Amino acid sequence: MSENEKTIQENTQTEQPKTMPGGIPMMSPTEAAEKVSKGRFKLLVPIEDGETKYDTLTYDFNKLTGWELAKAIDNGADRNANPSNVTDTQALSLFAVAAAKCTGGLDAKDIMERLSAQDAIAAISVASIFFKGSLLAGSLRITKE
Repeated sequence: MSENEKTIQENTQTEQPKTMPGGIPMMSPTEAAEKVSKGRFKLLVPIEDGETKYDTLTYDFNKLTGWELAKAIDNGADRNANPSNVTDTQALSLFAVAAAKCTGGLDAKDIMERLSAQDAIAAISVASIFFKGSLLAGSLRITKE
């Protein structure tokens, strides 16, 4: 075997990195969707509603029904031609509905309108990861039988 062939063989057998830049672990879409499917979201800027101050929002996408999810996606003002992606507006709406269902005292509109910009960016990211990961994971459960 030539040196060139050895180098090619070694390069193709090298394990892919298990982390992304910044030390974030690589994971499958199913793992990513599961990881962000529910949790407590610590707000950088608390939401104040009268005398109540919310420092965290509890959310659980798995508590949403299919109908609630569809309405949250339809609530997004931007219509997306690609059904495998959500727009930022749709993702924010989806997060707000999931958080409102688990956080008493706030409705989805309150959450969408009162989240700070930094909190909204993070919420959009969480909802987008959940949506895309669930979409890809769901396609693995479909068979031709």
